[in-house]
Amino acid sequence: MIYITALGFLFLFILERYIFVHKICDEGSCSNLRHPKGGIYGAIELYAHIYMDGFAIGVGFQFNLSVGLVNAIAVVSHDFSNRLNTTTLMLKSEKSTKSTLRTLILDVSTP
Repeated sequence: MIYITALGFLFLFILERYIFVHKICDEGSCSNLRHPKGGIYGAIELYAHIYMDGFAIGVGFQFNLSVGLVNAIAVVSHDFSNRLNTTTLMLKSEKSTKSTLRTLILDVSTP
């Protein structure tokens, strides 16, 4: 299971580093060119993270009630920062407030 998690992290890292952000260098100065849909892709990555959180809670409860409760408390306590990350990601990529609010509502609606 740890190998699958590591491969998933590596896949998302490569996707974000080499596909969503491009490094452009001209005559000694370099700058990052971000993909126009970068905020959306980042939000989708966070949704995948949230899905895995829900999966982990379910597996924890299947294993044992106390493991499930501890896991659920841990996931719910860090969900607040996930919502902040989604909002920051959308606003930083210059998406509209309306689009940001839609993604936040979608984010909150997931377990």
